[in-house]
Amino acid sequence: MTRKELEIKEKLIIKNIKILAKELRKTPTKREYLKKYGNPQFEDVGGFSLMLEKAGFVRNKYNNLSNEDIERVFKEYIKENGVPISHKFPKTLPSYDLVCSRFGSYKEFLNLLGYDTLEKSYTKDEVVKLLQKGIDSGVIKSIIDLSKENYPVPATIYKILNTKGWKDTLKLINREL
Repeated sequence: MTRKELEIKEKLIIKNIKILAKELRKTPTKREYLKKYGNPQFEDVGGFSLMLEKAGFVRNKYNNLSNEDIERVFKEYIKENGVPISHKFPKTLPSYDLVCSRFGSYKEFLNLLGYDTLEKSYTKDEVVKLLQKGIDSGVIKSIIDLSKENYPVPATIYKILNTKGWKDTLKLINREL
């Protein structure tokens, strides 16, 4: 690729980052960029983080942490707050994308930290009480409501409770909807 082509590519990426940031009302992640615009081969222009900087945004402060430091940050967080759900990472932690790029997947990362999967952060009794409370309070009106609050995903619930589906789960926890 010629120098001129690289400059054009870089300008287009920067323009797209700014447009996406306005749409999202936040600094876009690499994943969000890829979903909207596809992969422009960031390595040709110095990487996504460099393009963010050139577009006027702050890079992920965790990018420069070693893998051991990322593990330490997560272990400290988990002691205080429990295992974070992959689609609801708090801003105080390295991003889901960074964890996956460094460790292969979130599940592999949790295994490295000593967790089999997210299921290990819930006991059977905790899940039963959590669901009963959600149903009794009116927060859970259907299985769809599990995604609105901080509940385990249905597959995790079924695995922990050893149930075959939502109806089976409701029967086990002695609730109806």
